[in-house]
Amino acid sequence: MQGEMNPVPGAEWRPRRHLDFHRSISSQNVRDDLLRFIAERHDGHLRLVAHLWDETFPDPIRWDGAAFHSTMEEFTDSLESNLDTRRTEPQLTSVLDREIIPRRLGHLHLSRRLQRFMIDVRLHLRRIAYTASIDVDLRMDWQRWMHRTRLLDEHLKDLFTNGIETPDGGKFGGKGFRSTWQEGVVACASALRRAMDLPPEERNRADVVAPMIRDVGLALSMGQTPLEIF
Repeated sequence: MQGEMNPVPGAEWRPRRHLDFHRSISSQNVRDDLLRFIAERHDGHLRLVAHLWDETFPDPIRWDGAAFHSTMEEFTDSLESNLDTRRTEPQLTSVLDREIIPRRLGHLHLSRRLQRFMIDVRLHLRRIAYTASIDVDLRMDWQRWMHRTRLLDEHLKDLFTNGIETPDGGKFGGKGFRSTWQEGVVACASALRRAMDLPPEERNRADVVAPMIRDVGLALSMGQTPLEIF
């Protein structure tokens, strides 16, 4: 009856390697950020996560990238194991052996819910790691590309709103323009291998992006010039 269900996407995902932190992060800050996320998305687990965290890390400590990676792997495994014990508790037998929703028994339902919960927890801890890996120079690069995106956006807006005269006396443009307003997309280029950063003989190894109408900033940050975008 339950063999036709698709696997939960990402259920087996784990971060492959640690990130290099710009500076170490405190366990208290990680705890606060994680509990805020749990309260937002999975408030039913808030008390358990807080209790397990305080039991695992009773004293404030600081982590670099490698220590954070290994420690959070152990913590998430412990959290998953703790929640998975629900399926063996005797007082829940009557629930586990009956359908919770059509075609899904209790033990399978809880298992899939747990998989989705752990995906969210691991992804959020990875976001914390990425935040700690960003240095000032990288933020300055993003700010510069965001300003360039805004300036190009203003030129495009003027072109498509007011139009320009063509040599034959006609007019190009003047039909309105939907502004991008998504300058933050420039940060994506920092995680990619840009052709402009590679020697000519290795540019075939560069990552390729396909910007859409609202991704002008990504095109700029990957090395395209304003003239090419026009």
